[in-house]
Amino acid sequence: MVRLGRRRRDVAAQALREVGNLVGAALVLGQFVSREPLSLTRLLIGLATWLAFVSAAVFCTEEHNDG
Repeated sequence: MVRLGRRRRDVAAQALREVGNLVGAALVLGQFVSREPLSLTRLLIGLATWLAFVSAAVFCTEEHNDG
């Protein structure tokens, strides 16, 4: 397990949120500019992926009590 300091955890959390937003935008918003019909599967995968990255970011910034 990697132990990161407070600042590095904050940077990792911010990066995870940004990646989640990019993945969500690519899979969800990309369907509206394409000429293909909307795909419910892609919408759900985009939402699930975004939720996973944002949850990981929240986990990174979670406060830990050391005693």
